[in-house]
Amino acid sequence: MGGSSDPEIKDTEAQKALADVAKEQWRIYNESFIPAENQWIANVYSQNDADRYNAVAGTGNLAVQSAFKQMPAQLATGAASRGMGVDSGAFAGGLNTSYTDMASAISAAVNSGQIAQQNKFMTGLGNVAAVGMGAQTQATQSTGNLANMQNQYAINSAQNSAANNMGQQNLAGTAIGMGAGYYMNPNAQNGG
Repeated sequence: MGGSSDPEIKDTEAQKALADVAKEQWRIYNESFIPAENQWIANVYSQNDADRYNAVAGTGNLAVQSAFKQMPAQLATGAASRGMGVDSGAFAGGLNTSYTDMASAISAAVNSGQIAQQNKFMTGLGNVAAVGMGAQTQATQSTGNLANMQNQYAINSAQNSAANNMGQQNLAGTAIGMGAGYYMNPNAQNGG
């Protein structure tokens, strides 16, 4: 049935050329892309460092304090325009409320910023896994976007607190005015 045959199959010249091309592409990939991928992966993991969360917390805290900075002066001006002194209980109550609102806003801004930072890290991890599987990645939020979000939240919180406190001062001023009017009107006191 046949003569001797060599059991080893030899590559053709075209297969050898393709193997050389693949070998060169693999070399380029290892020299160029692997270091970039490793740097990117290190950057993704650094998103979960305590320093990142502390920076986000500091930005949120500063944004809220800056937004609330003018609150005592605004309350004093509002109280004075309604005839209330800064030593009145209504003013002290409004000031206390504004500081409570500021503490709540700081807590909310810090928490939301840190949650956004955690989401950024988790999205990055998902992207690392996706690249490893050859799948599509997702965009991650930049640190600048986090700071803008915290600043806008701080401004809104300060404005809402100021509006609420001014409304309470208006109510207190109206009550004081009505009480004074009742006291000064002898007809109202005598039932007629």
